Amino acid sequence: MKRTWKMIEESIRTENYLDECGKFLLFKNELQLIKSLTKVQSKQLIDIVEYLYNRRIIHRDLRPDNLMVVTKCSHLKLIDFGFATSFNTNETTKELSIGGTIIFADTKFLKHYLDTYSEFQLKPLVYNYPRTFDLQCALNIIMFMAHSRIKIEMNLIQQLQTKTKAEESLKLWTRIKEVNTNYSELLKSINDKKQTLNFSTIKEEIKKLFLKNIQ
Repeated sequence: MKRTWKMIEESIRTENYLDECGKFLLFKNELQLIKSLTKVQSKQLIDIVEYLYNRRIIHRDLRPDNLMVVTKCSHLKLIDFGFATSFNTNETTKELSIGGTIIFADTKFLKHYLDTYSEFQLKPLVYNYPRTFDLQCALNIIMFMAHSRIKIEMNLIQQLQTKTKAEESLKLWTRIKEVNTNYSELLKSINDKKQTLNFSTIKEEIKKLFLKNIQ
């Protein structure tokens, strides 16, 4: 496990060291939370996801609060690997107790969550996380940061109770998929099991997510 977190440390390319007692990265550089996301930083976010994907790691808690920038150069950093896990060589999905982000997850996850959720749940909810889970969350974060209307809706959703939060998130991302062709096409390419995932194409296409055509 220590070796795994060492790889994560290298993935974010900053002067830091790994806390020997747990999954924490302590940064020497001054960091601040992101308030907006530029096209360049959006590509940096996909770079981070690609690095983890190539090393068979998913973060599972991709959300704006876990994205920071180095004050001096505005370079994007991903923090808080508390829910992260690694895949074995032949694994394409991994069954895990649900943890980390919910509202920035894809619609398949949200449907599963709502189908299995119960207020009187005795056992933890589980989900077969695909290796592309972080990538779909990253697209939703980019949409959230690029469109003020989505940001307003999501900020309201975050104040709701857990089940209602998932229900409203599902409605929102389903609607966006229906009205935003660029977003829906990117999701199709990510979920197309017949094609090899092409991060270079995704990084080129995400600039279209900044077009103001959300209804």
